[in-house]
Amino acid sequence: MAVGNEEDVSALLADVARRAQAAGRTDLSERIVAHAERLARPDVVVVVAGEFKVGKSSLVNALVGAAVCPVDDDIATSVPTLVRFASEPGVHVRRLADDAPQPVEDIARLVTEQGNPDNREDVRIVEVGVPSALLADGLILVDTPGVGGLSSTYASATMTTLALADAVLFVSDASQEYTRPELDFLAAARKVCPEVVAVLSKVDVVPEWRRISELNEGWLAGAGVPGPIVATSAALQLRGIAGDRADLRDESGLAALVGRLRGVTGRVRRTMAAGALDEARAVLGQLAAPLRAEHEALADPDATIARLEEAVESARRLSADSDWAALLDDGMIDLENQVGAELGRRMKAVLADAGRTVGTSDPAAGWDEFGAALARRVSEEVSAVAVGVGDLAGALATRLAEEFAEHEALIAPMVVAPPVAAVLPLAGEAPPTLTRATPWRGVLMDAGWGGLEALGVMGSILTFTSISLFNPFSLVIGVFIGGKTVRDARRRDVERRRDQAVEAVEQYVRDAEQAADRELQATSRRIRRELRTTYQRRADALYRSARESLAAAQRTIGSDDARRESRRRELADRLGDLEALAGGAGG
Repeated sequence: MAVGNEEDVSALLADVARRAQAAGRTDLSERIVAHAERLARPDVVVVVAGEFKVGKSSLVNALVGAAVCPVDDDIATSVPTLVRFASEPGVHVRRLADDAPQPVEDIARLVTEQGNPDNREDVRIVEVGVPSALLADGLILVDTPGVGGLSSTYASATMTTLALADAVLFVSDASQEYTRPELDFLAAARKVCPEVVAVLSKVDVVPEWRRISELNEGWLAGAGVPGPIVATSAALQLRGIAGDRADLRDESGLAALVGRLRGVTGRVRRTMAAGALDEARAVLGQLAAPLRAEHEALADPDATIARLEEAVESARRLSADSDWAALLDDGMIDLENQVGAELGRRMKAVLADAGRTVGTSDPAAGWDEFGAALARRVSEEVSAVAVGVGDLAGALATRLAEEFAEHEALIAPMVVAPPVAAVLPLAGEAPPTLTRATPWRGVLMDAGWGGLEALGVMGSILTFTSISLFNPFSLVIGVFIGGKTVRDARRRDVERRRDQAVEAVEQYVRDAEQAADRELQATSRRIRRELRTTYQRRADALYRSARESLAAAQRTIGSDDARRESRRRELADRLGDLEALAGGAGG
């Protein structure tokens, strides 16, 4: 079967799963079915980011055709809102302590600063299910907090989500060209996210929006962000939906944005399809291994059985928690040590900088600004560490995958896999850049580490960013006689305020560091557990394949010439069938 489109890939996976089931290899069948299910409806995470009050929530509502995110001039989103497909509308709240369903009408209370000030309900993420056709293929939109704009602590939380998001919609309104914070955010986002789509909002209320769009195009080119900017009006789209007005929907510009989003989904699907085809070839190799062993044993039984006995012993060691498990354990220890050291180093630098600031000023002057800046700095540092976890875990998982690929090539070889470009594109398009087609990404997502987990980490940290430290700076100074006495008293008051400020800052940073360490350690444990489970299953499957290959070869001993020749032709036909199927998986 030559693979030319997504339907062909799905059909091939179904064929391989049936063959594995017929061979009694439920373990291999389950692997293929899991890939087929992911390919049928992959999670494609798109983060909607931008400055405060630029229309992010309105854009999400317009895209899905429903009022899922609260929108009002006096409402500010303070908790991330995840919008995904569901056959019936519903809301699920992920809190620090538990997860629970929630009435739909509670959304505004839970996700806004007005309804949930300082996130007093400890909400990490609110997940909204909506029966939107746009989301039916697995697209997930994340409406990020905008309180305080891109210079706030929430910007760091948003940046963390981009590390494993598939794309970011960067929204700015048409009233002005990009500001410096927006350009800084764009530059940072471009480094950590594979795809950035620039969106211009509210073009229906700004007559000069084309001039702003042209200016922004120039800034995008300088930042290395591919265009063009998508000009949109959420208001027109929503009015067009409500009034069944196709002209308003066309004028809204949302069709072009939907096209860009479908392009993102298509690229993710192609990447996943490439991974599924690799898995199909690996499974076909294990299905063919006993047939090949028996076929070779008919020609040279002694040499074949000797080779297979070595393969069984190698697979036994692999299954018995040997080298790869040590690699995993050592790698995770290194990861935890590096993450802990990096977090400590960054927090130490924060304390040093804060101490210098306090030591050269009167904390009573500008304490609110100082506190906000400190909270922002802590959030940025924690965000950087959280992003690093994914990078380190990815490197480790890739090393594990490479080691297992070597064992699979020895124990259950199939055909030489062709270049990825040979199996892509699936629909006649230019091959995508598969910088994210690494074997570890799906494993880490299974482990709970992705853009959404990053939001959870930052959600826990952000409970500390409301730096509501005591205010020791409104002390009443007594009335003193004499200028020197007053100056000395004021100096002592400043010193006392500095001491109190340093104590408060140290406590704040210590609490934030402990919270971050707890979250990151918990994430590390989940990654370790998921990687161990995944590769233990692969090791067990290889051990079983090796044993079945040896048993098949041993069955040839003592058979007569006529039986041997008949069996050789039968095995050649079956191997040819599997190899043809594997060749189809390769293009």
